[in-house]
Amino acid sequence: MADLVVRILVVAAVVAAALLAAVVLPRLADRRSARRGVDLNGVDGDLVLFTAPGCDTCDRARDTLGRVGVPFTEIAHDVDPDAFEAAGVDAVPTLAARNRRGGVAGVVRGAPSERQVRRLMRAGRITKSS
Repeated sequence: MADLVVRILVVAAVVAAALLAAVVLPRLADRRSARRGVDLNGVDGDLVLFTAPGCDTCDRARDTLGRVGVPFTEIAHDVDPDAFEAAGVDAVPTLAARNRRGGVAGVVRGAPSERQVRRLMRAGRITKSS
């Protein structure tokens, strides 16, 4: 009986390790690469929204930021395409938060939810009066 319990525990530990390797670690790697994929050097503002004209998803992102009530800097591709290239932005909308050291605290591609905006604000220690 004890031998069976030990085998079950070993199998459970192996399954848990496999899930960790297959699900959690790739997501963490994606988050890290997403942060590294955007460079905010030379861009003003703690919260930066990269947009393009005629983009309905960008309009939703702007609306969400307005509902949350946080100040943000918007960089439109048609106005400043060089900023897009310099920042490494390849999709719109892209919302990036700067941390206090000047690096990227987090990135959301696509229209962010209010929860995602608040999470970025916490990550970058951004307040509504920033």
